[in-house]
Amino acid sequence: MIKEYRIENAEVLSFQDRSFDFVFCKESYHHFQRPIRALHEMFRVARRAVLLIEPNDNACPQGVVTTMSQMAKNLIKRMLGRPTHYHDFEVAGNYVYSISRREMEKLALGMGFRTVAFKGVNDYYLSGVEFEPADPATALFRKVSGKIARYDFLCMLGINRPGLLAAIIFKESPAGGVKDELRRHGYDVVDLPINPFMDVTQASGT
Repeated sequence: MIKEYRIENAEVLSFQDRSFDFVFCKESYHHFQRPIRALHEMFRVARRAVLLIEPNDNACPQGVVTTMSQMAKNLIKRMLGRPTHYHDFEVAGNYVYSISRREMEKLALGMGFRTVAFKGVNDYYLSGVEFEPADPATALFRKVSGKIARYDFLCMLGINRPGLLAAIIFKESPAGGVKDELRRHGYDVVDLPINPFMDVTQASGT
């Protein structure tokens, strides 16, 4: 249980620069009206890295099988008269700012950061599951686990894309042991190219 917390404006955090080793943002970024501004604030108060777990942008498929699967789904939707756009809105009125690997890599490169890591994640929600113990003996837990296992299988085949994207943007490249441990847990660790027109010893902003 989190005993200490503070209500903050994500775009104007009250904390000093580099106040925390890590900043973790889970399924909040996509609610923000100006998410990039909030993300820059996260980088300002973080020393090592910012971690996001947010909806995966379905408009950016990767791989031949996933791309062809998406094209087939769009064709079926058009035949049924359903919309094929990739824009989502929530009942609260906000636009859903989903993220993509490409977008996170560009953001890191623009700020002079060198290492990012990604992992696709699937989830499934049933009403009331938040009040149930994570116990395989409960029917609700088994149903949720079964749905996630099905999504994971379809992603492994390349038919679907993960519903969520876990993205870690490091302000400083982590040690090799950290990269190996991330890979062991299924992350794709990417070392980004060096900007040839920038002094590599220069600090990258915040």
